[in-house]
Amino acid sequence: MIAGSAATRRSAVVIGAEIGKIAAFLRRDFLVAWNYRLALLSDMVTLVAQTVIFYFVSLMVDERKLPNFGSSQSSYMAFVAVGIALGTLLYVGMGRMASALRSEQLTGTLESLLMTPTSPVTIQLGLVAYDLLYIPIRTAVFLILVRMVFGVTFIQAGSSRPWLSASSSFRSSGVWEQPVPRLSSGFVK
Repeated sequence: MIAGSAATRRSAVVIGAEIGKIAAFLRRDFLVAWNYRLALLSDMVTLVAQTVIFYFVSLMVDERKLPNFGSSQSSYMAFVAVGIALGTLLYVGMGRMASALRSEQLTGTLESLLMTPTSPVTIQLGLVAYDLLYIPIRTAVFLILVRMVFGVTFIQAGSSRPWLSASSSFRSSGVWEQPVPRLSSGFVK
């Protein structure tokens, strides 16, 4: 019994250390974003420009021909806002890991990361930790602005726990089980 509790304490220490490493990744990516504020501004300008363009496209759509959901009439702007938000979240879930690994490879830090006593899962989570916090906040701000500026209302339908179904489908996609490639610097040109 004593050996089991020692193993449990050792596991807790290892898990705590890995969480600390994810926090270090998060801090690093936040400091990079803070130093390159133009990228954040560019992201917001792109989001606003996208929304304005789709607003003008929505003026061409006859909303009377769009389907009704229950007692509420749907709008093209609601469709576009949800599409932009979902597309951004899918990008983080599916494409950000590959681009983060590639970025680490191009800057020459991937090999250094892989040589540390860090779990590959921790490296994967750490590389996208900032985006996993930033993108939902950005999406929420975007949806609030669309609601305030364009008067789009969002009504929850379907599952009463959408985050549960989204997380289970994300988990079943196998994104976190992908192996981290062992690359040498000879591949970087």
